[in-house]
Amino acid sequence: MKLAGFDIYILMIFCCCSLVFLISNLISISYSIEVTVPRQSIGDEPFDWIDIDRQTATAKGDPATDIVEVTYFTKDGTLNSTIWLMFPFKELPVGYGLFDYGMLIDSDFNEHTGPNGIDYQLEIRWDNETNTWTRVLTEWSTYAIGGRILNETKNFTSFSGHHLFYISIPLELGDILHSDKFRAVYYAESKKGSGPLISDFTKWISVPSPEIKLATNPESVKLRQGEAKTIELLINSSSQSQPKMTIYSKNEQSRPMLDFNTKNITLPSNGFASIPVTINASKDTEVAPYTVSIYANSTFPSIEFINSKAGSSQGLPLPKEFKGQVSNIESSLLVDVEEPLSLTDKVSEFWNKLGQPLSFLYGVVAGLSPTIYNVIKKKLGK
Repeated sequence: MKLAGFDIYILMIFCCCSLVFLISNLISISYSIEVTVPRQSIGDEPFDWIDIDRQTATAKGDPATDIVEVTYFTKDGTLNSTIWLMFPFKELPVGYGLFDYGMLIDSDFNEHTGPNGIDYQLEIRWDNETNTWTRVLTEWSTYAIGGRILNETKNFTSFSGHHLFYISIPLELGDILHSDKFRAVYYAESKKGSGPLISDFTKWISVPSPEIKLATNPESVKLRQGEAKTIELLINSSSQSQPKMTIYSKNEQSRPMLDFNTKNITLPSNGFASIPVTINASKDTEVAPYTVSIYANSTFPSIEFINSKAGSSQGLPLPKEFKGQVSNIESSLLVDVEEPLSLTDKVSEFWNKLGQPLSFLYGVVAGLSPTIYNVIKKKLGK
């Protein structure tokens, strides 16, 4: 009996361990599916440094800190980002007081947590004392001075190389809060001697990127030569931000043309809008089916800091604002242009429209005629 009880005890431990292992694998699988983001990119203007001390634009930044593009994607719980540079990376930036590459992360889309909304900072910084690079992940508080170092790797290597034009900066998403949905901005900065801190910041990006869809109601339209119809353009966004949108179409005289009553709109916070669109087919438009493209350029709001020194007072130098993400969307409308109606067709169409009311009126009169006859008959009899 003692041996049987021991066997049951061992079996229970084995089952518990198996259950824990299964649950952890399921969580890992669901997590990796949840945050999978395909490779995307965001461009950055060259020579657009900011003098952080004076909060002014400058052209005196170090060439190796000029960002021209950032590409990023997620895989196996890691955000893999690459900062692409206009000029080659400096493997040994000797003589600089500061020389850093990094990203600032707002993990909850709340500008009131962390200094100006920044909750985490991942930075690869040059250490003048050891002449090596250090990777540091820092958590920032809303009010406390200084940050809390969560992870630090000294003598950090293999993120770039001499004469290469990029910096690789991976982030383990499990190290930050709300890792399935956040926004970030990338930067590169340098400071030489007693000179100012000069930085280059990208626009904000959202991970995953906000999705904006365009659709028409109806999805297809039939038009005759010389005819015009009005339909609805439906706009739907997955973001609660209110992007400004410019809507247009590349009209050509020989094709159906679109006229937008409203070309510039600000999408409301519920993420939905509808605008009328008039479709015109001139008499010279050839009879044929057409696919007409509709375009929308969207710019998400910039984040303006009320107190630009709020971050600096906590040891996190920031510009006055971070510009919002820009995206381009395209949709299409099917337009079938037909020949105009002939005179016979017009008469037939007119009669079809008028025939039903006349038939209805005739039925009413026919139904009431016996009653009317009896009333008249009684009047005459009297």
